[in-house]
Amino acid sequence: MAYPKIITAICGTFTVFACAGIFKVYMSHDDVRWYPESHPTRIAVETLDENVSGSRTLEVYIDTGMANGLYDRNVLLLLEDIELLIGELEVHGIKAKKMNSILNVIKQTHQTLNENKPEFYSIPETRALIAQELLLFENSGADSLKDFTDN
Repeated sequence: MAYPKIITAICGTFTVFACAGIFKVYMSHDDVRWYPESHPTRIAVETLDENVSGSRTLEVYIDTGMANGLYDRNVLLLLEDIELLIGELEVHGIKAKKMNSILNVIKQTHQTLNENKPEFYSIPETRALIAQELLLFENSGADSLKDFTDN
């Protein structure tokens, strides 16, 4: 209270520097670049990136907003469209090479239950059939469904 002009001037100066500095802040999460160029981990990851289409993963979680939302064929069709869109996307020379999702499990199970015919590598037509095939897959002892769902 005794020095309002000095305090206001100091706060104003800090505010000006903060506003100028805000434009220098950027998002960067390239954890490989944290290592020195000669570090074995950085060399290994960069070699994989150059020769084997990459070493990094991106996980995308989708909340359907409803219980057993993955039994809904429309949700699965939307997920299929998202996978196609991501497969075509390329940003700064980075492109998704392989995608794994619950769709792989559903389509493979559906194909297996239909004599492994290629035309059955698809999303089943009804909610009941999707639920039955997922239940059958879960009861077969396979653990891979846990990799794609939180339930």
